[in-house]
Amino acid sequence: MLHHSGLVPALRGWPGKMADQFGLEVQLEADMDPHFESVPLKVFLFRSVQELLFNIVKHAGVKSARVVLSGSDNGLVLTVSDQGNGFNSDILDSGTIRRPVSGC
Repeated sequence: MLHHSGLVPALRGWPGKMADQFGLEVQLEADMDPHFESVPLKVFLFRSVQELLFNIVKHAGVKSARVVLSGSDNGLVLTVSDQGNGFNSDILDSGTIRRPVSGC
């Protein structure tokens, strides 16, 4: 589907798959249908959505997610979001992960 019909039609298959297999309701919004000459770029975007949705199923603890594809001729924005369990964003600011050291 991805190679024959394009990115958006291929992404439209994910809501049904995720609902059937994992009970995850996926809302897809696409205000554009980009036509890429680059097959690797299409595959990268498709696989990114796939992996992010699987991560939501595995880690977020929610039953819904949202995929938004928007942009213009000059750029593209792909957002995958949910309202689930996050992670400690302080880790991003510190540059290192601090773990407690147990005493001997």
